[in-house]
Amino acid sequence: MDNTDKQILAVLQHDGRITNIELAKRVGLTHSACARRIQRLESDGVIRGYKALIDRQAVGLTVHAFIGVTCSPDTDFRDAARRLSKIEHTVSCYVMSGEFDIMLEVLAEDMDSLSLIILDYVLKTQGVRASRSVFVLEDVGMVT
Repeated sequence: MDNTDKQILAVLQHDGRITNIELAKRVGLTHSACARRIQRLESDGVIRGYKALIDRQAVGLTVHAFIGVTCSPDTDFRDAARRLSKIEHTVSCYVMSGEFDIMLEVLAEDMDSLSLIILDYVLKTQGVRASRSVFVLEDVGMVT
């Protein structure tokens, strides 16, 4: 990956809907050369996909929480993480080092909904011993 590829990635991370022609102009390539590079970055797995960033408030998801999960010592953390990642409203799921074995990012309609997610799903997942939640007070945006 060269500097031009890195420039392409930086622009796409900021604006994934940019046209190929505009992207090519910004990075100093012809539109066909730019398209070939994007296709290569996609086929190489560097660009894993494209998605829309949704305003969670606009769709009624008012609670944004991170749930740190501690597993029983004999638990396969990856297996537990796969099960936890399938819980509805889970945005992301990571196997961690440090205080927690797994970290979930969850969006919920309200505190009652979050309580149900934790009590009925997280804590009932095989291998989960305990959890602790922290809440987002303010989202200051993506770092670029």
